[in-house]
Amino acid sequence: MAWAEWRDFAKCKGANSDIFFRDDMYEEALTYCESCPVKKFCLDDAVWTRSDGTWGGTTKRQRLRRTYSDHTYMDHSEQIALIEILRS
Repeated sequence: MAWAEWRDFAKCKGANSDIFFRDDMYEEALTYCESCPVKKFCLDDAVWTRSDGTWGGTTKRQRLRRTYSDHTYMDHSEQIALIEILRS
């Protein structure tokens, strides 16, 4: 399973990506993130890759303020289990 497979289940899949990279559209971006089943994957990915924009319901500024101790990453078995649930 590819790490990026979680993106297939993201609520924002197919959405205009501009809304996730413009500060004035943050609230619109959050409407996708609020109930997204892969929000945790998205946030983990953004933290690890230091991505710009809104990911996992957070802005880059919000992610930079987090410390590694207050962000709990999913371990590989949790990731696989969640993907299997989403596939079914």
